[in-house]
Parts: sequence; structure tokens; C-alpha cells
Amino acid sequence: MIELPASTIVNRFVPKESFYKHAAFTPKLREIFTDEIEKITWTHKISPATLPVESSPDYPEIDIFHIKLKTSDLNQKAIELIDKNIPRPVLFILERPTGYKKAIIAAKSGKTINHHFASDWAKEQKIAPTGRTMKALYLSIISHLDEKVNIQGETTPEKEIENAKLRKELEAKIAKLTTEIAKEPAINKRQSLAKKRHELEQKLQTL
Repeated sequence: MIELPASTIVNRFVPKESFYKHAAFTPKLREIFTDEIEKITWTHKISPATLPVESSPDYPEIDIFHIKLKTSDLNQKAIELIDKNIPRPVLFILERPTGYKKAIIAAKSGKTINHHFASDWAKEQKIAPTGRTMKALYLSIISHLDEKVNIQGETTPEKEIENAKLRKELEAKIAKLTTEIAKEPAINKRQSLAKKRHELEQKLQTL
């Protein structure tokens, strides 16, 4: 799924127990780790030490974790806990028992997660990061997971993260207005709601 040079390969088993000491680890999270996760492997390390790329202060390293699941999906709280426990970007490759895979990476400031980029589940899926700097590599990865992310021109990961968050918010508002329009019996009110929805749809198209 991930296409990277052999120099980035780590392939180190990560015991689930290593996360149990985290302050936020609750009995419910332990149950999730036990019931939903079969194995966690740190597969790759992307950094100037493993690739001929320039360092970037905000992205000194990007790690890739392969999580083999016992179930069809993984509770988001488990991803968030691992993310908060590692102070650098982590690309998660989740694998279902059926072989289907999904990629997730968080946009975060320190331990604060601002947004998650995720791909769909797929049998065959390739992520081939490119770039001359760590920041460019990170931007390349999120563009593989969200086709609306722009990697051309003078854009930055920070700008694309904000755009992705705004798209998600607008899509939620549009969906809510669509539900309200369907339930509204008054024609004038429906027209007013439809106008608001159209304005949000226009704004969404510009992102």
C-alpha cells in the first residue's frame, strides 16, 4: 500500500501494553485494544535520516504504523490515543481481516488533534509520497487521502488542513439544511433555507 525506499523500513512490533500506562487509558479503551486490534507494527520511518530530503521544523519525522484488526473497523478513540502518545505525525494503515485497507493521518499541533485525513477501504491502494522536504512529503501524503487537497503552487499543509476542516463543517451544515428543507411545509421557509444552502454550496466549491 505504501511505496517507500527500503531505507525507511523499520518493521518493529509495538506491544499494545505499551499504551496502557497512558493517563487517558480507560477500561473501555483497553477493551477496544483487546477486542479490535490483533497487532501493531511500526513499519516505516520517514525523516532526513532515512531519505534524502530537507528537514522541516514542524515535521521532523513521519512514522507509519500498520494495525492489523480483528474486526471490520477500529474505534476512533484508539487512533486518537496512539496519536496523542506520539509527538509527531503518524500514518496509520488499518487492515481488516478480509484484507481491505484504509489509511488515516492526523493533523495536529503537539498533542492536539485538529483534523483526520482518511482514505476509503480498498483492496488495492497505493500511497507514494513525493517531495524534497518533510513538509512536502506530509502534504503529498494527505493529498493521497483527500483528493481535494491541493499540492500545487504556494500552498502549505496548514492551509490545506484549514480548508479540509472548513469543507467538513460546510458539508455538515448543507446536510442539515437539506433535512430541514425536506421537513418544512411552508414554501417561503423552504425557499429561504434553499437559498442558505445554495450560498454554502457556492462557498464549498471555492475550497
